[in-house]
Amino acid sequence: MEKDPDTTILESQESTGIDQIRNLKHWLSLKPYSLPPKVVIIFEAQNLTPEAQASLGKILEEPPGETMIILASPNLETLLPTISSRCQTVNLPPQSEISLSEEEKKDYQSLLEKILKSLPGEKIKFVENIRTRDEAEKFCQIQLFLWREILLKNPSPEISKIIRQIQKTLKLLKANVNYRLALENLLFSYPQIGLQKR
Repeated sequence: MEKDPDTTILESQESTGIDQIRNLKHWLSLKPYSLPPKVVIIFEAQNLTPEAQASLGKILEEPPGETMIILASPNLETLLPTISSRCQTVNLPPQSEISLSEEEKKDYQSLLEKILKSLPGEKIKFVENIRTRDEAEKFCQIQLFLWREILLKNPSPEISKIIRQIQKTLKLLKANVNYRLALENLLFSYPQIGLQKR
């Protein structure tokens, strides 16, 4: 997949300092090559030094232009309050929690594409094929896995919203809410579009 010139990824090492954040701020001040927003992904954000986090907090407070900044960290408490208070939290399951073969992954991706192209009545029929609460939970876990991968490749507020909706549905399933109704509401919240082939 070609690198998007309007997306930059910072792989934080131990004690990533303020110079990297200053470079990031300069990059964000440049005009995008195509349509906004410009996207920044910072992995292992907990490795940013306090000075770097403070500088990043100022960027988050007044981001230049149309900007999306994604911070990935295993623990929210490792980030300064000036950072965490300006971020929208999305809890993502570790990839190790879901084990899929490449063939299974392709099958579930095809299923997701079909669901996204389905009309409301077709979504209801799909839910009718899920017979138990356990099957419903497994379906949601796999959906979470798939959307997590989509988010990491194409970050957007819309995908973050879908992930939060799946997480909400999982909580409802554990609370013994009618699982078919919960799944119907989830699928109705999905955008009716097709996913690009990857």
